[in-house]
Amino acid sequence: MKRRLALGLAVAAVALTILVVSVGWQDVLDAMRDADRTIFSLAFLAVIGTLAFRTLSWHQVLQSVERAVPRRQLFGIFTSATFMKYATPYGQVAATPAIAYVLSQNTGGEFEGDFAAVVSGDFINYVPYYTLGTFGLLYLIFGTAWTFDVTARFYLVPLIFLAILAGFLFIWYRRETVERALLSVADWSRRVVARVSPRVAEALSKENLQDRLQGFYSTLDLLATDRRSILLALFFGHLGWLMLAVALYVTLYAIGSPIAFPLAMLAVALSKLGFLVPAPGGLGGVEATLAAVLVLTAGIGVAAATAGALLFRLAAYWFPFALGGIWTAVLSLRGFQSNRN
Repeated sequence: MKRRLALGLAVAAVALTILVVSVGWQDVLDAMRDADRTIFSLAFLAVIGTLAFRTLSWHQVLQSVERAVPRRQLFGIFTSATFMKYATPYGQVAATPAIAYVLSQNTGGEFEGDFAAVVSGDFINYVPYYTLGTFGLLYLIFGTAWTFDVTARFYLVPLIFLAILAGFLFIWYRRETVERALLSVADWSRRVVARVSPRVAEALSKENLQDRLQGFYSTLDLLATDRRSILLALFFGHLGWLMLAVALYVTLYAIGSPIAFPLAMLAVALSKLGFLVPAPGGLGGVEATLAAVLVLTAGIGVAAATAGALLFRLAAYWFPFALGGIWTAVLSLRGFQSNRN
C-alpha cells in the first residue's frame, strides 16, 4: 500500500512538474499570485457544498434500503471515503470495498448491503458528469463561435454515458451471466491466490461470493422500489456536482479569466479523463486535461488555464483530501477505543 502510494505520488510530481515547466513556471506562479483571494475562497465553500450534497445523496440511498444513519455522522464517513478514493491511484474504483467496510463498522450495518449502497451512491454522484457535462457540450457546439473544429473530440462524453448506462443495464438484467462470469474469474483467482494465502483464497469460495451477490442484488432491488428516494438522491448528486463547476467558475474569475458557466461544467466533466493517470486522485493528469480543455473551449491563455487548474484542484482535491484525512483518523481512533472497551 505504502509503496503503491509513493509510486503514485512520484508519477504525480513528475506530471505536474512537466506541466508547469512546459507552460512556463514563472507565468503560472504570477497568475496564481495575482488571484483575488476573497473570490477564490468561495471555491472552498463550493467544495464544502459538494461534500454536503453528495452526503445527502448517500443519505437518500441508505434510507431507501431502510438504513437510518444521522446526516452528521454520514458526512464524516463520506468525507473519509473521499480521502480513501483520493489517497491511492485508481482509488475511485479500488476503494469501494474499504468504504463499505468503514460504513458498516461505524453504523452497525451488513457489509454486503452497505457495499451495494456505496456502489449505487457513487453511480448516482457520477451521473452528472455525463448529464450536465453533455449540457455543457451542447452549449459549446451551439452557443459559441469556433475558429477551429474539435467537435468530434467532445462526442466522447455522451458515448461514455451510454457505455456506462449499457453496463449498468447489463448488470441489472443479466444477473445469471454476471454471476457465472464472476464465479469463473473467482475460481481461477482462488487457485492462484491459494498458493500464497489459503486464508484469502477461502474468501473467494463459490458459496461466499454467491452470498455477497445475493446481498448486493437484494439491496439494488430494494433501491428500485423507492423511486422517491432515488430521485432525491439524483437531485442532490446533481447539486453537488454543480458546486464543483461553481468552484472552477469562481477560481477562473479570481485570476481574471472568467468563462461562461456551461463551459465550466464541460471542463469539470472532461477533467475526469485525467483520472486515467496512475497517480492518487489523477494528480497531474486532471490538471493537464483541465488546462487543455480551458484553452481549447474557452480561449484562455495557457498560463492562466494552468494556474486556474492548479488553484481549482487546491480547492477540489487537496482541501477535501485534508478534511477526509482528519475524519479518517478520528474514525480510526474511535474504532480503536471501542475495540479496547
